Amino acid sequence: MSSSPSAELVAAYVLRKRKGATQLLLLKRPPDCPYAPLTWQIVYGHREDDEGSEATILREIIEETGITPKALYSTDEVFSIPRQHTDGNMRVPVYVAFVDNRDIVVLNDEHVAFKWIDVENAGEDLYWPVQKKTMKNILREFCEKEPSQKNII
Repeated sequence: MSSSPSAELVAAYVLRKRKGATQLLLLKRPPDCPYAPLTWQIVYGHREDDEGSEATILREIIEETGITPKALYSTDEVFSIPRQHTDGNMRVPVYVAFVDNRDIVVLNDEHVAFKWIDVENAGEDLYWPVQKKTMKNILREFCEKEPSQKNII
């Protein structure tokens, strides 16, 4: 795995191809979650120790879904999210992971439910406006055409 700058927080759109359509995995946060409880989210994760961003997102996908991606891509997308309890914003690099359509999601205790939705309808379920905007770019760059191999990790 190549090295990349480490970010405090990383995000991934987890996709699968099924019956000719591309679907996005969404995870529902529990009611006691301090940040956006009971919302549908993509995979997010915090860096541990000296872990790089790519290692962080791979670990988080496996921890939160029980699935190991068959392909992981970097993107040019970066979320800017306000820091809690401090000034300024956090830059969150965004990744795209493709999983096998036969993979079975096994949630950890960070989420209470999951669902697969067609990417064309993802904007209806995504909570944050930046997620919706980024989904349009992901759709164009990773679903409507073959992803660039220069971005594969």
